[in-house]
Amino acid sequence: MLSSSTVNTTHWKADFLCSAGCSDWWGGSIDPNNKNATFGYGASNRPIAQPANVTGSIPFHNVVIDHFDIDLTKAKRGQADWDTLVKGGL
Repeated sequence: MLSSSTVNTTHWKADFLCSAGCSDWWGGSIDPNNKNATFGYGASNRPIAQPANVTGSIPFHNVVIDHFDIDLTKAKRGQADWDTLVKGGL
């Protein structure tokens, strides 16, 4: 997880830099060549009761539940950028 990741009492943002095997995981996968990938999101106005507890529950998304489509090919970086990211730059 990168240092740009953040957490507070109402939300979290996790930034990851994968060095290998980042397009599949237990129970799913993603095709980095997909030009129309669908992602879902949700929001709640109820705070997380125990934000420091990694096993704590997340309230039901009572404000919005939706999805969006994105062209994943636009997220690709060149090898030089990748090498710099892995070394902690960019």
